[in-house]
Amino acid sequence: TLDSMIISVIVNLTQGNSDRYQSTMKQGPSLKDIAKVAGVSINTVSRALNGKTLAKWPKIAERTERIRKIARELGYRPHSAARAMRTQRSNHLAIIVSGAYQAPFEYPVVMAINKTLQQHGYSLSIISAAEIDLEHPEKTLAFRENFLAGLFLMHVPKPVRELVLDISPNIIHVDSNIREASNCIYRDEYAAGVIAARHAIDQRCGKILFLGHVPWSDDCHCHVELRRRGVQETAMAADVLCEIREIGFQQEEYLQLGHELPKLLSPRTMVITAGENLAFFVATAATKAGLIPGKHFGLISCADTPQIQTIWPWLSRVHFPRFQLGRLATEMMLQLLAGKKQIPSQTLENPWIPGETAILPSTGQ
Repeated sequence: TLDSMIISVIVNLTQGNSDRYQSTMKQGPSLKDIAKVAGVSINTVSRALNGKTLAKWPKIAERTERIRKIARELGYRPHSAARAMRTQRSNHLAIIVSGAYQAPFEYPVVMAINKTLQQHGYSLSIISAAEIDLEHPEKTLAFRENFLAGLFLMHVPKPVRELVLDISPNIIHVDSNIREASNCIYRDEYAAGVIAARHAIDQRCGKILFLGHVPWSDDCHCHVELRRRGVQETAMAADVLCEIREIGFQQEEYLQLGHELPKLLSPRTMVITAGENLAFFVATAATKAGLIPGKHFGLISCADTPQIQTIWPWLSRVHFPRFQLGRLATEMMLQLLAGKKQIPSQTLENPWIPGETAILPSTGQ
């Protein structure tokens, strides 16, 4: 066809020695190139590619489809940053994550946010808080271009949080220490501890042993502390002995706990761990000593990850719906992008997954 012949000529020219066409080749075809092939004005091309034509008129609809076909054949890609400058609106957002050991826990949330945003025509960048230069934030591309429509903050240290508050008016705090009345979403960590302790008490345990990590900084996530309080206060209210053990992240501390663990366990002991990693360590160390959770002692985790359903589905645990967290956070952000200033904060419920490890041999339940 004539269109195909013209496209072929333009492609050949852009591969030639002309500086002007070499520049076009590097940058990709422009609206002007498409207009030249289609034989219409640049404004007509812009309206066709942005869905602003009157599709109800057959001739206009036919012309619009022809323009879009030419754009596809030329390899045209819209420039989101340029569009944002023209319209003063951006369809690009970012999430700032810790970039540290939290990554496996952040991943499901990030994937849910990205999936939900794409369904609504938005894109997402992932920024590691550990890589942000506090003195020169412009080194981070998303900050330098200044075209972010919104920001999700997740496990972000206070200095980074204070730095980015002025970057976008639309910010949602996701699973962080920020617990304000609006624009925050997080899991009810205290309730997770309460649920775990209640199931331990229902098993008529004689002692609860709570295991959690010590805070590694003043700004670390508060989830372990809240889960511990939930367990401890529920046990005290039921007049059940509750022993608290906190360990650091050094290998020597794990080895020491593994050595002491057999002496701490009994058929009336329910071990409640702050998270699934410690639960896995307890099960491994105890099994090495011939003690099996659900047979020689009880074991409950206050949280889990999607991988647990595959590798250890029989772990008794309080479920952490991380995909749901990401989806709900995105729905809150979409309300901000639509012009709403304050979105009421939300807390996630904590479903109980019975599993097989919370059964104490003294009850057989």
